[in-house]
Amino acid sequence: MAGDLDFEKNPTKAAAMIALRMNPDLEVITVNDATGEVTVKEKKSGDTITMSFDDIAQGKFTIKNAKGETVTMDASNAEKQGVVVTGPEGQTVIGGSQSAPPDWVQLYPGATNTGGMRNEKGGSVNGSYAMETTQNNEIVSKYYGDQLKAAGYETNVTATSTADGDMTIINATKDEGKRTQTVMIQTLDGKTHIALSYSLEAAN
Repeated sequence: MAGDLDFEKNPTKAAAMIALRMNPDLEVITVNDATGEVTVKEKKSGDTITMSFDDIAQGKFTIKNAKGETVTMDASNAEKQGVVVTGPEGQTVIGGSQSAPPDWVQLYPGATNTGGMRNEKGGSVNGSYAMETTQNNEIVSKYYGDQLKAAGYETNVTATSTADGDMTIINATKDEGKRTQTVMIQTLDGKTHIALSYSLEAAN
């Protein structure tokens, strides 16, 4: 398939093929030059999906599986806004500014964001958000314990010491369990890593 990578004749197609071959979960089945599309198979599920060369090359494309369900991925502004995936399970944002959690999720003041994911569907929202700070575990754990209690959450705290460092896990629930936050705090190599996960069920 050397012709697939001819940048002079069809640079868009070549860029798309390279992007696909970088994904080990996909197997290229057919390439249609007339329509500018490529059909690939997801190795794990066996689903066959068809994508446009132009969309793949631009970091924005639509995938259809064997059930006819459509999933759209937009990575055209990934560095700033994140990668946006929209499909049957709602909209998921990975990385970037749009992956920040809702206002009711407590962020640690001055901490540096190291990654995030946010999914929304029908009024429900869930996701994760990671941060790090130079403050020690004790200070960070006290902050979250106090903030969550003040916000009306019921909390359960588990603290352990490991060879890698101290770890604290705070499980918090509110509104009869429909709103939850879990905070995992661990100090490693002089920095304290904070991993948040949260969920909110849509009102009936």
